[in-house]
Amino acid sequence: MRFVLFKILLELSRPLTLVLLLLTLVIILFQKKKTIAAQAVLLFCWISLFIMSNQGTNHGFIASLEHQFPALSIATTPTAEAIVVLGGTLSRLTPPRIQSEESKGSRLAYAVRLFQQGKGPLILVSGGSPYKDIHGQMRTESLDMKDYLISFSVPENQILEENQSRNTEENALYSARLLKERNIKKIILVTSAFHLPRAMTWFKKYNLEIIPFPTDFKDATGENYSNLIPNAEALVDFSLALKEYLGILTLKVL
Repeated sequence: MRFVLFKILLELSRPLTLVLLLLTLVIILFQKKKTIAAQAVLLFCWISLFIMSNQGTNHGFIASLEHQFPALSIATTPTAEAIVVLGGTLSRLTPPRIQSEESKGSRLAYAVRLFQQGKGPLILVSGGSPYKDIHGQMRTESLDMKDYLISFSVPENQILEENQSRNTEENALYSARLLKERNIKKIILVTSAFHLPRAMTWFKKYNLEIIPFPTDFKDATGENYSNLIPNAEALVDFSLALKEYLGILTLKVL
């Protein structure tokens, strides 16, 4: 139920979807000769799009998520019994791509570095979402993650694969089961900084001792007049932050 509701809210709340819905309402209002109402909705649409698409007004929105857990250097990160890295940054093996690339962040890259510097004896990769690869074979995100780690010289026998999860809630549930089977209680949780508050909320439910390790900070731009100019990157950041807050909201309500 929670999974379905979250997906519905997510699709309806995407900035471009909201703008198109509002513009549709404007057209309907004009057709019904309700000019003042149409103008009011159009103005609201303009203001909303401006707010969502510039770094100046968007700064605090994603920063409010990212600043909940401070950045850690690998050298000062405490050791743990396992490094848990959540999916979401690796590209799929679909045409024309013949090998996976971490094109949406650096979660796996940091997991490799943590492992190489002895911060954990094994890496648990978490991500289901099956799909067909370039050869028509079924794969999961966790398998892609595992292969990616192996390509960076992480031994296969030191990688745990969680391949059932579809979202953050299930990342925590199924990862916790694998960890419990091995009596692992202390982990380093690696995910994007904006995603970490929601991920931590779910993983804490399973009585794990967690060292949060945020990556992929989006809020890295200084104060600049150009931040007030609408751009696509800011719109993406707004969408990411909105998705996280919706996830946290559905977690608390349901």
